[in-house]
Amino acid sequence: MLKLLALVIAVAGLRLVVGRSADGSLTIELAHGAILGYRLSALLTAALAGAALGLAGLCMQVLLRNPLAAPSVLGVTSGASLGVSLAAVATANAWVAGSVVPAWLNMSIEAAAAVAGAIGALSLVWVIAVRRGGIDPISVVLAGVVLGAVLGAVAMGLQWALPPHSRADVSLWMMGRVPEVPSWPVVIVSAVAIATSLCAALGSSVAMDAAAAGENEARSMGVPMHSLRMRLLLAAGVLSGCAVALCGPIAFVGFVAPHLARGMVGPRARPLVVAAPLCGVIVLVGADACRLLVPTTQGRIPIGVVTACVGGLWFLRFIRRGREAWT
Repeated sequence: MLKLLALVIAVAGLRLVVGRSADGSLTIELAHGAILGYRLSALLTAALAGAALGLAGLCMQVLLRNPLAAPSVLGVTSGASLGVSLAAVATANAWVAGSVVPAWLNMSIEAAAAVAGAIGALSLVWVIAVRRGGIDPISVVLAGVVLGAVLGAVAMGLQWALPPHSRADVSLWMMGRVPEVPSWPVVIVSAVAIATSLCAALGSSVAMDAAAAGENEARSMGVPMHSLRMRLLLAAGVLSGCAVALCGPIAFVGFVAPHLARGMVGPRARPLVVAAPLCGVIVLVGADACRLLVPTTQGRIPIGVVTACVGGLWFLRFIRRGREAWT
């Protein structure tokens, strides 16, 4: 665990010292004044989103007993994106009609819509995947991939219902971004959601270990499986929605982080519940810092591009290794 904390401090320090000047040149120095404030805000936002995705991925892998489960893989991120898109269209139409929607209320509505969309998508995957009282691992992945594609397409289609001045912002948001000026109500709510979910998961760690051994074994040990499933489903949906509200749809962080944590602290649930969010912080903050090292003439590379490329290769490597990778 000390190694994880050291890595968190290292990537946080890297994010604070790496930057780009006005002419696009790379700078390696600790900024001052407003620039330091922007970097601290971006660091906090990325850390919260990474922690949320890491813990959400772990909850989903335990819930579905599938090592491939993750918010982006199973369409949960797409469901949250659809919720945000619907909220953006609704608030934009209200603005066109003459109803002024305050910025804080607009962001709060979008955050609530993201959580609702994430929970709805995960519930659909659960309903499709459960067969004869059991979970079909192949159905889980197939249902998630297809559902994610459909919901993502609908979310992109809704962008055309937005006014032209809002369409570009939503398009950039769909690529994933770490805002340097975040919505503080969303940041506060996300921090509370992460802390609450973390405490709930720690309290359920013994039940999670039993569930990982199999449903029959867990029931024989007196584990209330229905209650555990509802808690895990709710936590995964809320955390995924918060991450999307903070940084947009970011792929594969929720898949990579639990497996990194499992390799560092082992398969027991109690240390994993703490390690998975920390690994999520390391992955997302590290990706945010590394993308600044890439020289471009079109501004910064969207962080969603970085995580999708690296995480996608990790995902393919995991599939190639087969079942022995699930340790």
